[in-house]
Amino acid sequence: MNVWKAVFLVGVAVACAFFIQGCAAGNAEPVSNVQPAPASADSDKINCREVQEPMGPVLMWECPAFDLMVSLAEPLPLATLSDVLSAGGLDITESVLMVGDSLRPALRIEKQRSDGGIQISWAAIVVVDGAERNVTCYLRPPRTEEKVCAQVLSQLSSGQLRLKAIQVNGGEPAIDESSLRALLEARDLESLDRVFSKAAREDEALKAIYHARRIALNDSREEELRFLEALPATAKGLWRVYQLTYLSESKPREDPRISDIVYSMFERAARYARRYGSGHRRVLQLCLFSDGDLAETAWEWCDWLLLHDSERTLAAIRSLPIEDQRRMCLGETAEGLTVEDAVRKCATGI
Repeated sequence: MNVWKAVFLVGVAVACAFFIQGCAAGNAEPVSNVQPAPASADSDKINCREVQEPMGPVLMWECPAFDLMVSLAEPLPLATLSDVLSAGGLDITESVLMVGDSLRPALRIEKQRSDGGIQISWAAIVVVDGAERNVTCYLRPPRTEEKVCAQVLSQLSSGQLRLKAIQVNGGEPAIDESSLRALLEARDLESLDRVFSKAAREDEALKAIYHARRIALNDSREEELRFLEALPATAKGLWRVYQLTYLSESKPREDPRISDIVYSMFERAARYARRYGSGHRRVLQLCLFSDGDLAETAWEWCDWLLLHDSERTLAAIRSLPIEDQRRMCLGETAEGLTVEDAVRKCATGI
């Protein structure tokens, strides 16, 4: 993923968070450098919950006094984030927050609400789990003072704050760069299998690399069916694969095969499903799991599969939960649709 794509995704995520919160009106307090209060003895038991699966480069938690968004990718400069948010219609003020015992540059973000009130948040770059991250704290009314966010950022940075044992990386370890490199460099199936047997075999990112490399080394019916069976079965699994495209100084991540493996996954899955008459439901699930620029590619190939293998794809749509059928077919369930209706109503992407 290039720098500007990362900027866009993080900026959009920060901006969109304003529109998913039901916040009442409130008046902003003047900005001041307030020393955060000491962390309480039970600060590691703060009652926060993850409000969504990891989507793109951010995770978000809902807490009693605030919502918290933490980036998964390398931190974006605050000046760049400010430009993106300003372009989205948010009022940005460059300021500082007292994080721990030092002043940190921060952005005060304000959104005017239709009811005349305002929604306030603070964005800064702090060290989380040993790495610098973009962190945004969204205050819940009637709270508008920066002290709340300064305090939580201090506790998060110092390690005193634990979000119910959910780490910034979603509880998952970083992708093993040495295994990634070895999988890409394997020259035959035997060496590829040997590398994968010693790697974290349940890591969806490494699994995606492994099965794509097996096809590259031995393109056959057996390998293509294995590929279909190994597709991510959850949104979390798909976004683990997408993490391969995140910004990194790692040399393996610069290999053009990485991006090809991630983005060609949908085309391969759709073509193999049509070729072998199976796996259609898995392909549709990939589309339902996807979001952002990944969704553009995913839905293109779900549409293609419906157009080119209509009966089997319609049967797969009917096997999905009702809410997913409605998402795919303009608010309707697929039960009563003919093939012609399905092609017209369901081959529309997002």
